[in-house]
Order: sequence, then structure tokens, then C-alpha cells
Amino acid sequence: MGKADFEKINDHWHNDNDSRIALDRFYNASDEAKTKKKKKKKSTGKSNHKHQYEKVLFYNGFHHLGLGRKCVICGRVVSDKWALFTKTEDGFLRFMTNEEVLNSEEYKDLPILKGEFL
Repeated sequence: MGKADFEKINDHWHNDNDSRIALDRFYNASDEAKTKKKKKKKSTGKSNHKHQYEKVLFYNGFHHLGLGRKCVICGRVVSDKWALFTKTEDGFLRFMTNEEVLNSEEYKDLPILKGEFL
């Protein structure tokens, strides 16, 4: 195929009526705004009760204990603290180990949830 095999569109040396129609069709089609359709957001089902929460401990994704709340009626779990910290002598914060959390006075009586909740 050489250059002679291709027909020029709307060339001032080429007077074909079809070329003007092709150009008009091309430019009119591109003028329309092409927008992305909005996706529907995933919605969680609404509860038909007022949640009554109790404090619980849960394992986060890094196998550390975190503090959360669990609804007594439906079992919904809400994370309050993803990880528990304690202050050092220098005034800095550090992770509490799972043994420290289970032995502390504040958290020792709380139930521990197993599995993926969050």
C-alpha cells in the first residue's frame, strides 16, 4: 500500500461531498460531553433498634488487642482503640503487649472477641 491508496479528507485539492459529511460527523460526535456514570455507594442495612454496647477486647489485624464495643442485641462491633498504649518513664508511648493488657486492672474483666470483625 502506498500513499496513493489513502484518500485525503477535506483537502482543498479533493472536492468530494462525502468528506465534508465525514468531518462534520466526527466533530459533532466529539462535542458531546462524555461523563462517567456515578456508582452507587454500598450501604449497610439500618438497624431497627437502639444499640446497647458493652466494652470488649478484640484482636486487630496485627495480632494486638484493641478496645471496642459490641452491641448486645445484634452483635455489631465498633472499634474505639485499634491498639492500646502505655506511657514509659521517659513520657513516650509504647504498645502494650497482650499479656500486659490481660493483666491490667482496667481491661482484665472484659471479654475477648475472636475472628475478623473490623
